[in-house]
Amino acid sequence: MPKDRDPQDDEFDDDSEEEEEEEEDSEEQKEVMRQWFHQHYTDPVENTPYESAEGGYQYIWGGPYDPHEELSSQFSGQFPDEVIEELAAELSDISFEWTGNPDENALDEYEFDTLGSSVHRDSFDEAIQIIRLILDTDFSEHLLQPLWRQQYTAVFTTMETYLFDFFYSVIQVDKELFRKFVEINEEFGKKKFSISELFDQHEKIEQTAREFLASISWHNLPRVEPFYNLVLGIRFDKELFGKLSKAVLVRHDIVHRNGKKRDGETWVLTKDQIIELISWVRAFVEHIENEWAKLKKTDEDIPFGDE
Repeated sequence: MPKDRDPQDDEFDDDSEEEEEEEEDSEEQKEVMRQWFHQHYTDPVENTPYESAEGGYQYIWGGPYDPHEELSSQFSGQFPDEVIEELAAELSDISFEWTGNPDENALDEYEFDTLGSSVHRDSFDEAIQIIRLILDTDFSEHLLQPLWRQQYTAVFTTMETYLFDFFYSVIQVDKELFRKFVEINEEFGKKKFSISELFDQHEKIEQTAREFLASISWHNLPRVEPFYNLVLGIRFDKELFGKLSKAVLVRHDIVHRNGKKRDGETWVLTKDQIIELISWVRAFVEHIENEWAKLKKTDEDIPFGDE
């Protein structure tokens, strides 16, 4: 005759299942935070100059950053403290101190010196592909909103990076376009200096232009559009310009209000919304590429000596 099952065994099984579910949740929570962390921070050994005479790493991309401080600042209240501390310990085992990713900081000589040869379109396509892979990853329902918000802003980061890289790489190699950029820039027109400073200012003009470009928020399309139009001769697609300008307002609430609208309500995003945003940004970039190709072909078709 079969032995009766002890009710305590059922209770033990229930506890085991709950523990397994909690463990799965904590792993998914850590994965969300890990992806966010690596989008913003890098082990300094990967991209940071090391000068022994100056005391070690030269944090040109910002930092040093402490994993626990950065994770707590971003996720405290969203995820359990013990899960945050567990991931922070794992990251600290890799490096006690981290630096920022280049795209997250104002650019300086190190980045500007290499941008002329950057393959901006390839970088854009690769970044979008990574976002799509994250979107296609299965996560628990309660983790989706933090994840969707991160990926929504990441789409704009890819667009910003492309717009900057494309514009600067063009004017860097074409001195006529660089001069046009300086001449149409109202900020430069406001600068005043004496005749005795003339040569010094002339020598610093490229540095001044670099600092100005680094200060621009490249997701601010009304701010960026005149540079593309008046300097490069590229007009943004009006329909896409309108859609992306509205979508930037959502990005603003996510970045600066932790996803809350002005009325206090929270944005609830879906995977389809992010996929749609990706399609707009891709079409926007494709339009720029096509318009630039047309302009280059026109230049090539003009006979030598003709205006």
